[in-house]
Amino acid sequence: MSNVAKSKKSKPGSKPVDARHTRPTWVRWLRRIGIAFIAITIAGAIAGEIFLRMRYGLGSPLLYVDHPTIGYTAKPNQDMTRFGNHIVTNIYGMRSKPITPQKTNPDELRILLIGDSIIFGGNLTDHEDLPATILQHRLETLVKRPVVVATAACGGWSPTNMLAYVREYGLFDADVVVLILSTHDWRQNETARLSQDTSDSRYPRTKPLSALGEAYFRYLPTLLKLQQESNEHIAGFEKDTPTSEIEIQTTWDPEQTSESTVRELVQFVTKEHHTPLIVGLHQEWDELRTEPYPAYHEWQKLFQEMNIPTYEFAPKFIEWFQNGMSPYRDYIHPNNLGHDAIAMTLREPILEIVRKNSEPHPVNETPTTRAH
Repeated sequence: MSNVAKSKKSKPGSKPVDARHTRPTWVRWLRRIGIAFIAITIAGAIAGEIFLRMRYGLGSPLLYVDHPTIGYTAKPNQDMTRFGNHIVTNIYGMRSKPITPQKTNPDELRILLIGDSIIFGGNLTDHEDLPATILQHRLETLVKRPVVVATAACGGWSPTNMLAYVREYGLFDADVVVLILSTHDWRQNETARLSQDTSDSRYPRTKPLSALGEAYFRYLPTLLKLQQESNEHIAGFEKDTPTSEIEIQTTWDPEQTSESTVRELVQFVTKEHHTPLIVGLHQEWDELRTEPYPAYHEWQKLFQEMNIPTYEFAPKFIEWFQNGMSPYRDYIHPNNLGHDAIAMTLREPILEIVRKNSEPHPVNETPTTRAH
C-alpha cells in the first residue's frame, strides 16, 4: 500500500498541474467569448451614450419647474440642441429669446402669443420653426420697425394656466395679444400641474440618468407611433369615421368649462391693459375630416358675443392636406407645416391692427425680400 501511494506522488522537481488546463477546450472558449461579449457590450453602451448625446442631444431634455400660481413653466434660461433643433427659454420660461418687461425701444412692435402646446412646439421643433419666430420674420419684412413676437405658453396648459401666467408677469408691453385655443380647451377648467411622479418623462424636472435610457423608454415608442399617425393622416383625410362620445357632447355644466376663465382673460387684456386682442382657433385632425366638434362652436359664440375677432387655422391646414402633406405631428399638434399655417393666418389680422394703431410707421405692401 505504501509503495502504491508513493508512486502516485509527483516526482521531485516537477511543476504542479494547473486545474484550468484540465478543463475541456470548449469551456475555455466559452469563457473567452463571454468576457469578449461583456467588453464589447460595455464599449458599445459607452459609444452609444456618447453618440446619442452628441448627435441628438439626448440625456439633456427640456426641463420644467413647478410654480405656485401658474402651475408650471419651462425651466428658465435653457439653451440646448435636441434632435438637431435649437431650443431656448428666457428668464420667464418662454420659448423665446430674452425679453424685457417693457420696451427699451419705443419704435419696437411687440406681439404676445398666449396658448399651450400648439404654439410651444416641444423638443421636436427648432426655435426658427416656432409659429412666433416665423411670424416675427414675416412681419419684419412688412413693417419698417423692430419686431418681437414672444410666446407665453407651455405644453399641457389650460386657460387657467394662461390667465395665471399673464397675471404673474403681465403682457410685456405688447401692442397686440393673440390668444390661441383648441376645441379641447373648452373642457379644461382647472390649473394643470406637473405629475407628482418625478420620473414622468413628458415633463421632466431633472435630467435622465442616461441618453440610452431616454431613447429607449421615451422616444422609440413615440416616434414609431407618430410616423404611423402621420401616414394615416394623409391616407385617411377623406375618410369619415365616428368621433368619440366626449367630442360629440353638446351640453356642459358651466363649472366644467373654461368659459369664465377665458372671459376673465379677455377682460384682463382688453379692459385692464387696453391692448388689442385677437383669437386663433385650432382644430384637431378629425375635425377637419368630418366637422368641428360642438365645443368648437361654443368658442365661436363666446367671442362673437364679446366682440373679439377670431381666425381659424383650418383653411391653411386643409391646403397642406390637398397638396399631399400633413400639417400635423399627431392627432392635434402641428408640425413645421402647421406652424407655418398658423403664422400665415395671423399675419394679416396683426398687420391690420398695426395699420390702424401706428400711422407713423408705414407698412410695406410689396416686400422685395422673401419672407421666412
